[in-house]
Amino acid sequence: MVYEDYLKVALKHLRTCEYLKDNLSKVHQVEKKDAILRNLYYLCGYVLEGVINYGIYKTYYHNRPNQLVQPLFWQVPSTSDWVCYNYPSNSEKSANPTLNRYWKYRLTNHEYMRNKEIIISKLNIINRTQFSHINIFLSPAHSSSTIARLFHQWNVNTIRYESSTTSTRSPINYNETDIIAFFEFVKETYRVLPNLL
Repeated sequence: MVYEDYLKVALKHLRTCEYLKDNLSKVHQVEKKDAILRNLYYLCGYVLEGVINYGIYKTYYHNRPNQLVQPLFWQVPSTSDWVCYNYPSNSEKSANPTLNRYWKYRLTNHEYMRNKEIIISKLNIINRTQFSHINIFLSPAHSSSTIARLFHQWNVNTIRYESSTTSTRSPINYNETDIIAFFEFVKETYRVLPNLL
């Protein structure tokens, strides 16, 4: 796998999201519509993850294409934090607690909203005329914007195992209008952001 494959994976998920969104109006059963919205939101997170991981590797390889995705051990510029692909595992961290302070970012954790911090210096120089949604990437987790809230609340495990968007356990309010707006934000992110990183 080369790092550009992250964009191919993002596109694959984006196309599925487009299909779900385009066919949502044909579904009238509440439970089915609920499931579609939940899956649309879930897959949107993977689109964002693909774009961000692409940006991380593009930065790491200094824009050289066709570089292999390999175990990444990289110190984030101007910090003492390190990025890794899939190391250390949780059991390795437990066995050696000092690893925690070194390996702050782990790409396989599906935490795009955290991993974006690796390329925050690049995100900070993008202005609204280049990408109208850049503020969502730069906003704090407690932002009142609906899209920013959905951006920060996406969590692979929470969403993967939810059985209903109306679950009282869910920290996320699944509203059709909000999820569609989030999808539009994700679509624009895929279209614009990779070219700016």
